[in-house]
Amino acid sequence: GLDALEAAVRGTRVEKVTYVIFENGRAPVRNQVRIDIPLFFTRLSYLGAAFPTLELQGGALSALKVTAGGTNETTALLASMDSVIAQDFKNELPSIITKTIAATVAKGAASYALNEVANQEGGGIAGLISQVGTAVYQLAVNIADLRTWTTLPKEIQIARIPTPADRKVDLHAVG
Repeated sequence: GLDALEAAVRGTRVEKVTYVIFENGRAPVRNQVRIDIPLFFTRLSYLGAAFPTLELQGGALSALKVTAGGTNETTALLASMDSVIAQDFKNELPSIITKTIAATVAKGAASYALNEVANQEGGGIAGLISQVGTAVYQLAVNIADLRTWTTLPKEIQIARIPTPADRKVDLHAVG
């Protein structure tokens, strides 16, 4: 790196190099853990929350063997996207938990109030219909935010070799 820059500044011929950048595997995905609590004998017939979890993906190669012009190199880890995404998820999780609990309480309170009004204004049948309706609605919307950037690799590896005269590079998977 620095030697090549100094050689270029002095006007000396710089050795040509080839970089192999290997994006390997798949980034983590999000799944969810749901908590569903049916409450049959109250004005609130359902309460639930869903929290995201992070699932690391397997199946990545350990490295690439790069062969060119009699030189052999193996790719080295440049960045672990698993680590980057896991740290971001860890930093974000307390806020997600707080927002999920607040939303669960708000939906429960709104459902309770709606069911209470329906029971008082329309009688037992209207209250029962309201309870079923609010329970079905809450059950349907009890999902965690599972959006994530699934096109990212698990890790990024790199190898640097002198550019061969024939400009051919062979790549072979390692484990």
